[in-house]
Amino acid sequence: MRKVAQLAVFSSDQDTLSALWQTAGELQAGEELEISIFGGDGCGYLGTSACQLLRGLTARGVITRAYAHHAHSSGVFWLCGCSERIGFPATTVMLHDANLEGFEGGKASSREIKDCAAQVALMEELRDQILSETTGQPKELFAAMTARGECWIDAETALGYGILTAIERYDRPAAIELGAALGAHLANRVSEQKSVNAVAVVS
Repeated sequence: MRKVAQLAVFSSDQDTLSALWQTAGELQAGEELEISIFGGDGCGYLGTSACQLLRGLTARGVITRAYAHHAHSSGVFWLCGCSERIGFPATTVMLHDANLEGFEGGKASSREIKDCAAQVALMEELRDQILSETTGQPKELFAAMTARGECWIDAETALGYGILTAIERYDRPAAIELGAALGAHLANRVSEQKSVNAVAVVS
């Protein structure tokens, strides 16, 4: 029986990245990792770390496959880390300019402001580099797309840019099974009043 690990991603946080790290350690060449992306809010640096880890799995011969329901913000990094990037008719992808929180309504020294600007510039360079490596498009394209803030694109546009590699219908049996398992997981987490981050299932 083929081994397939499944991971649901809602945000780029430490728990989700830890789940990926644990799951990655259990996979060997020829085995598969399927990631379902349902958003992507959270830390951009954790998102880029996930991308690097996923690319490392691909280099080891693991089949990495992302199902992007909605890939927003740092969720795009999880998507770009996978060799197969599949969307659905209603999939949306959202890219945006980098931003750092912490100075709103408060005071900051000129040194802190310069450091913040440097981090923003670095994150935007990482974003454009990762997207360019994934799609084969020039970095300048993605810089221009996000120059005015958020850039929302649909599945067909994402496919044209190379962010997605395919678009599927929702009737794929494995997707239905994962959706049922995910729904049960969410119901349990809510009933236990625990935060929802990720679920990894190995079959």
